[in-house]
Amino acid sequence: MKARRGVTLVEVMLAGSVMVLASLAVFEGILVSARIAHENAEILKAEAVVWDAVWKKFNEDYDKMGPQTFTWVVTSNAAPDLVRSGYAAPVLTLSVTIPQAEGFDELRCIEGDLEWGPSGRRKRLSDIQRTFVYRGPLERSPTW
Repeated sequence: MKARRGVTLVEVMLAGSVMVLASLAVFEGILVSARIAHENAEILKAEAVVWDAVWKKFNEDYDKMGPQTFTWVVTSNAAPDLVRSGYAAPVLTLSVTIPQAEGFDELRCIEGDLEWGPSGRRKRLSDIQRTFVYRGPLERSPTW
């Protein structure tokens, strides 16, 4: 008995359907990857804005640094990728507090947070991570 050569129509249809399913899975994976990359980029941009504000406050005079909270609306110049038309403007909150632990009353905790996104689904950086530094009464070294 001779062996048959070639492929049957059923084999071609089965291989084609497997290829279609594989390509659909790849396309869906690309869409999910793009969405995750976009969300991660937004988080990194929000962290950069908050860190700049915290660091600027850290470098101010310690003697004038009392417990207080500041709130700013972030403009498109400061964070162009977080400001979108039709969305509420991003809001940056910066707070200076005195830690409540004994022996740490000279320290100042400077913490920042940013809220951005559409009104119904606002994101907060503090839900993902905290951005804070501690500042003590030591003077900064002079610049030469």
